[in-house]
Amino acid sequence: MDCYIIVTCYSMLWTILTVILTLSTLYSLTSTKWLIGSERFYEERYVITAQTRPDFPSELEYRPETEVMTRSYNPTIGLYNRCLRTSAQSDYISCGSFASNIGSGHDVFPISWQVSLVLSGVASLLLFVTMVFALLSLCVRDFCRKSIFTISGLIQVISGLFYSVAIAIYPLGWSSSKLHYFCGTQVAAFKKDQCSIGWAYIGVIICTLCIFPTGMLSIKADRATSQDEIEDEILKGKRLICIK
Repeated sequence: MDCYIIVTCYSMLWTILTVILTLSTLYSLTSTKWLIGSERFYEERYVITAQTRPDFPSELEYRPETEVMTRSYNPTIGLYNRCLRTSAQSDYISCGSFASNIGSGHDVFPISWQVSLVLSGVASLLLFVTMVFALLSLCVRDFCRKSIFTISGLIQVISGLFYSVAIAIYPLGWSSSKLHYFCGTQVAAFKKDQCSIGWAYIGVIICTLCIFPTGMLSIKADRATSQDEIEDEILKGKRLICIK
């Protein structure tokens, strides 16, 4: 099968947007910054020795001192993971997943989050497929005798619907007792109490909103690559065709 690389303004714009949206959405979904917990304070102790005090006269005996510094941090929680300090004596922030608890009770892994995780996983798979199609569209215009652009656009709209439902039901899980540590005891469904919305949750919302116009843009890309001018260039024997 002959391969003709066809590039138009609409097809290139659609391809770039599809790749950016896919990668951005996946990055936001895997982040723990969906919810930012209330600020926590802890103490760090440092032992000051003679080696750390070069200004101290070497001929005198220096007695080590302990300096206490108060630091703060915010625990974070995502769709299926979280980051927090596991020990009061350590400044190490531990990040882990509770996706292995899928099927467990509401207080272990909120049911709405489990549903959101499944819907987001399906939507991400669909969106990844459209990214592959978008890259292939540079030299492949048909898939199973259908336009690769319109097929991809339809898949994008479907993935956007899955993401929309996943985003909408995520706040239902805030009523879980698991959130008490992060947000306070007054947290409830759609009430974040002392928590704040993280950039990752906002990022997923923005990406989801952008998926729908990107899916519609695929129609423009399909029309742009079906112009008679392109067929004329193919008949001339050109392999790389660039048209506005």
